[in-house]
Amino acid sequence: MRISVSCDDRDNTDAKACSAGSIISIAVSWPEKQNTAQGQVNDARCAFNADPNRACVVKEVTL
Repeated sequence: MRISVSCDDRDNTDAKACSAGSIISIAVSWPEKQNTAQGQVNDARCAFNADPNRACVVKEVTL
């Protein structure tokens, strides 16, 4: 299992790294077992460290 936290800073001109109004993304991912009998939809947000075979849950929070 992997956890990733990132911030899409709304105001890059101030000294704060993650200003009020910015979006915080929290992702939890785990290896996905491939099943050739079912179609698989890959979400780019789940591909951590260039490993596309992961399932994940992403929660976005606005500060």
